[in-house]
Amino acid sequence: MTSDKSNQFWMILIIMLVAIIIAGGILIGTQYSKPVEIAISNPPAPQPPDYIYIGGAVDNPGLYPVSAGDSLEALIQAAGGTSDGADPARLRLYVPTTAGAEPP
Repeated sequence: MTSDKSNQFWMILIIMLVAIIIAGGILIGTQYSKPVEIAISNPPAPQPPDYIYIGGAVDNPGLYPVSAGDSLEALIQAAGGTSDGADPARLRLYVPTTAGAEPP
């Protein structure tokens, strides 16, 4: 008889443990399955810089104002044009990204 009671005790214990595990899994699952709200917005269009630094092989290196329609050639001409015998590959253009930034 003690064997029947022992088996019955273990069966009840196993059923209780399985029920606790299932209940815990459901509780944890509901905690982590809450919907997350994601807001998607379009970033503002980049604005052209107000000034650009032109240096290297130009006659008058320095900061020059930039408009939306300006070409690179027009900016180089504003800097006095390229120096005699200048290598165009050695021109330095620096576009400041923050207010007060200095060219390298």
